[in-house]
Amino acid sequence: MRDLGRFFLPPFSDDPNSALILFGLREIWHRIFDPCPLLLDNLADAHSNYFNEFLFFASERKSKMDWTLHLEFISFLTVSQFKLSHDIKIELLTAAASKWCATNRTPHRGLILIGSIIPLRVICAAKSEVPTQPPKLFYGEWENSIDEALVGYKQPTTQRIDFSFPAVRIDSFEKK
Repeated sequence: MRDLGRFFLPPFSDDPNSALILFGLREIWHRIFDPCPLLLDNLADAHSNYFNEFLFFASERKSKMDWTLHLEFISFLTVSQFKLSHDIKIELLTAAASKWCATNRTPHRGLILIGSIIPLRVICAAKSEVPTQPPKLFYGEWENSIDEALVGYKQPTTQRIDFSFPAVRIDSFEKK
């Protein structure tokens, strides 16, 4: 009987466990950089070094690799003295909000990200009514975005989460 495992593994790997690790690392890399092309362009050739350092950083902090992955990456880049442009911050926060909408199974219909990382600005994400459609994302000044995002929703209820980086307050809201 043939060993089909060898057929599906990369040719450079004799150990199935190392192949699984490589596939897992590749998946995390794509989860970080695929929704953030501007970040990838700005990191240029150093992205693999930043990625490896981030994995150690996340491991030390026992970070979850859920929707907060991009928030943890912002925290890491801030600690590592990488100069985050405003557009990169927005790109990372938007990726986190989109991931929350795609994976959150609570009755909360949306998410509001605010904090000192984007002063006087806000990112609002509202889950789509149709599962196959992307979430509605809003970015702008606090009052305008909140009003636009909360059309058809009750007043927000606040849940505070400490990510140990510039204050991010997450407000979730429920459908009326």
